[in-house]
Amino acid sequence: MSDTRVIIVGAGPAGYVAAIRAAQLGAEVSLIEAAQVGGTCLNRGCIPTKSLLASTETLSLIRGAKKLGIEVEGIKPDFTRMMERKNGIVSQLRKGVEYLLKTNKVKLVRGKASFLNLHRIEVKTNEGKEKIEGDSTIMATGSKPILLPFIDFNHPAVLTSETTLELAQVPQSLLIVGAGVIGCEFASIFGPLGTQITMVEMMDRILPQEDKRISLMMKQILQKRGINIFTDTRLEEITDYEKDGLTARLDNGERISTEKMLVCVGRSPYTEGLGLENLDLRLDQKGNITVNERMQTSEGRVYAIGDVVGGY
Repeated sequence: MSDTRVIIVGAGPAGYVAAIRAAQLGAEVSLIEAAQVGGTCLNRGCIPTKSLLASTETLSLIRGAKKLGIEVEGIKPDFTRMMERKNGIVSQLRKGVEYLLKTNKVKLVRGKASFLNLHRIEVKTNEGKEKIEGDSTIMATGSKPILLPFIDFNHPAVLTSETTLELAQVPQSLLIVGAGVIGCEFASIFGPLGTQITMVEMMDRILPQEDKRISLMMKQILQKRGINIFTDTRLEEITDYEKDGLTARLDNGERISTEKMLVCVGRSPYTEGLGLENLDLRLDQKGNITVNERMQTSEGRVYAIGDVVGGY
């Protein structure tokens, strides 16, 4: 058994930054991560999507070069190379985070964490189990895509924001369920690559959490690119799962056959399987960990930061 002052669960942007700062302030820090350092943002979110956006925005710019008096011929996107570039950027940045952790003497423990009590956590690693004790713990476990219960997410035609980033080729057609930030981002990636895109949003406008003027402007941009948008509309059911796609029925009666369907209707906090039943933590109605203005939970020596407290 090893002892430490501060235990941090989750090595995403919130967790690894907290770990580095705590170590710089003199604490002995153990940072527990079940997957890869960098969390969703670096590995399955912000960074990889921005890499792909840089490629497709450049493609769109080149296609419009004629208006600037520049003739360009033979434009051909290479999706495989785009994905290779994306993977390379992610790998390089991940190594950078690991270097910062090592430089600041943060102990990185790779495994699945579970609270035994307020001051003790058990970590299941590839080598077995390790128990870590600390005076304070910071929960930074992040969030994951919400999975609608009536959809078979094991079917190859059904995608989340994470599995979309693992595609080997550009789909001919894509139904995007949820026109928030994530949905609009993927529409902006695959639209210029030639994918026929339909977006479905249950609210009365796309980007419903943004300013109405931004929402209207984004809708105009997407529609100008040939993207079909339904608002005030819900996905009712999947009527057919096929080998090379699926057919979806909307609550307006519309039926849409598509090669791929991306479901991005929100995110939920990672709180399952962490032994939280052994603590007296308060959660809100969405399952987010409740904190005060100092990021303290109802267990005073346990703090929570990042997506696990909501606000994503």
